[in-house]
Amino acid sequence: MPKDIKETIKEIVDQVTEEAERENIKVTQSRIPGTIIDKGKPSEHKVPWTKSYFEAQFPKVDFYATESKRITWNGLRYQIEGGKNNNLPQPIIQQYITSLEADRQANEDAVRFYGRTPNVTGGIDAGG
Repeated sequence: MPKDIKETIKEIVDQVTEEAERENIKVTQSRIPGTIIDKGKPSEHKVPWTKSYFEAQFPKVDFYATESKRITWNGLRYQIEGGKNNNLPQPIIQQYITSLEADRQANEDAVRFYGRTPNVTGGIDAGG
């Protein structure tokens, strides 16, 4: 690559970086989450998910939750409050439903294996 083209590219990159700093935008956040940066180098890492990017990709919908749960999706944490409407992105709702199903299955397994369900403290409930 000719030297003047390299210099032109460097000037453009520097200009974009300066503009991003003026606008208070982190350059790594402008990349798609999951993108690998510095591949093959010791500094290799993935661009992390941010709530703003996630919620722009997956718009929020109203959802009535029956139980309170904390759901984590790619490092993003959402607290779901039971007994009320929650406004959440669709993947979080799906993760919540999957979590409830896993809890139900665990309780069924406990009854099948031990003849009773576990109590809230993690022991076995003598009353069944």
